[in-house]
Amino acid sequence: MRKFFFAMCWMVAGLLAGVGMSELVLSALPVIDGHVRSEDTKRWPLINYRPGTEYTYSRGWDFQTTQHGTVNNYGHLAPFDFVPGTPVVLVLGDSYIESKMNRYADTLQAQLAERYGGAVAVYGLGASGLSLADYLRLVEMASKTFDVVGVVIAMIDGDIQESMAVRAGWARFVRDANGSWALRYVATSRPQDSRLLSWLKGRALYRYLRRNLGVTPGQFSDLFDERAPEDSAELVRPASVSPEVLEASDYFLDHFAASAGVPPSCVAFVRDGERLSLYGVTTPRSVIDSPALVRHFTAEARERGYSVALLDDAFARFYATNKARLDYWPFDRHWNRHGHGVAAAEAFHALLGCRELAALRFGEKHAAQ
Repeated sequence: MRKFFFAMCWMVAGLLAGVGMSELVLSALPVIDGHVRSEDTKRWPLINYRPGTEYTYSRGWDFQTTQHGTVNNYGHLAPFDFVPGTPVVLVLGDSYIESKMNRYADTLQAQLAERYGGAVAVYGLGASGLSLADYLRLVEMASKTFDVVGVVIAMIDGDIQESMAVRAGWARFVRDANGSWALRYVATSRPQDSRLLSWLKGRALYRYLRRNLGVTPGQFSDLFDERAPEDSAELVRPASVSPEVLEASDYFLDHFAASAGVPPSCVAFVRDGERLSLYGVTTPRSVIDSPALVRHFTAEARERGYSVALLDDAFARFYATNKARLDYWPFDRHWNRHGHGVAAAEAFHALLGCRELAALRFGEKHAAQ
């Protein structure tokens, strides 16, 4: 019995020593940290993460696409603060615009700002998991804070269908009591972390398992009541096009420009394009927004005077010329600096018809006056 007891003690001691050594090693490595969602739920995602906090991002067991930075005053991953009242071009999107995996200088918003040469500020407002419904709510808040002169929306597969999905903490389109379409957002407040969870979140080993490796078995999530590291389109399964989805997307288009306070010619939808086939990947990939739904949205947007840039051809031209990938495939489909650069170029050209933006670029009097 005594031998068994000592053997168990040695085993426990060895386990604790291994855990302690792992913690020491991981503490010196770029394990994901920060990115704490703002407690200001009523203004989320205008205020995305907790302002002023430092963050580290990496992906996978080997810490790919490592980035460090400080969240700005509006909770976004920009190396400068946003100034209320500033004439701006807003760039809205989900995790593609949030762009944790890229240097800020490589993002669509930074490369678009470079094209404008300082004539107008460009603010990126991106948060993981956003949909059309969130973009409408977001631009309503942003237009009351900034002097919006143009808007770019980076549209990714799922943005349309997800706008109908019931997701706590995100907006969606619903029918009201009169049968008319309306925007609904139910703010969620998460309970304060337990002492155990607060302690665990401070441990590099826990964050590495939870966020870098994505260890999220059901019991683990239930025990600690923590959201998975990436809230994304995987939450919604592909669905056939229903009349309700078509009507909801039309409702969005009918209200977006007015909510932004700009004419439709000053709004550009930049739709993500096919990339995997360029690399010779032939495995079929399911989509959430069907081609028919995308065609409907594109046609209706153009009918209302919006600009729509479909990136398929632009991506193909870039790849044919440069033989450089536009993303981090195979471990991450998010755009890299090349993908963002192509999108920025298309957004710039799509907004050439915006008279107010042109007035700012060429030093003329503000067109709204």
